[in-house]
Amino acid sequence: MNSRLIFFVAFFAILTGIYGLVDTFILANEPTPPTLEPVASVTENTITAWRANTALKRGAQLDKTTVSRVQLSQQEANSLGVTSEVELKFDTTTLLNRDIAAGEWVFPHDQTSAGETGYFDLITTEGMMLYPLTVANRNLIKHYIQPGDFIDLLAISSSEVNLTNKDVELDDFTGIKAHLLLRQVKVIALSDAKQSSVQAKVNYDNENQSTIVIEIEPEHIATLSLAQRTLYIEAYPSHDYPQPPEAMVQDIIDNYIGVKELRGNENQQQLEALF
Repeated sequence: MNSRLIFFVAFFAILTGIYGLVDTFILANEPTPPTLEPVASVTENTITAWRANTALKRGAQLDKTTVSRVQLSQQEANSLGVTSEVELKFDTTTLLNRDIAAGEWVFPHDQTSAGETGYFDLITTEGMMLYPLTVANRNLIKHYIQPGDFIDLLAISSSEVNLTNKDVELDDFTGIKAHLLLRQVKVIALSDAKQSSVQAKVNYDNENQSTIVIEIEPEHIATLSLAQRTLYIEAYPSHDYPQPPEAMVQDIIDNYIGVKELRGNENQQQLEALF
């Protein structure tokens, strides 16, 4: 009985040993699976471009409401001839040099800045020209008139004296008259706008006078050139008048009569004419 038990125990031990050897041999010959290295994610390069949201006119300024930023793939950008980031200028002195349709791409070469060739053509209406005009500050309200506004030019003239001389003292108001010189004149720049893209070579900006750059028709050059050397000129925002605003001293001073001193023969002739 004991020998039979010993036999079974020994037989079981031998089987267990054989199974262990076979299992070890099989595991030793199994191929080791390759180690998978993490694959780095590839980020595609994109290029910034700009597209018009609405139709844009030549001479207009750009702002970020009129164009949209678009991220293009390298391939898409190259198809447009773009190889780097598109950078536009959004300052008030940079203008578009062509009409751009809604949805069209906008590039730096579509803009012209102050000082560049063709800039003055963009800020001047076709057929018009720029003129620097000196006006009186006495009735000019600060910041009331801005570039882009339309103004009326009021002239005060005298048949006796040159009113452009600020030191002149009037003893006789005979022949003094106020009238409109020009209406609906567009203001391009003011002398106190230090960042303006357009400035007169000689600027007056003091308590008495200011220089404004205006847009006029070529036939008015002679009129303005003579006027600013002989008349006292003031600028006001344009208005529609029921009748042209004109006035003489007699209109504002009751019973005013210009008195002229009579001398010598002239005095005698005038007296004879009275009787």
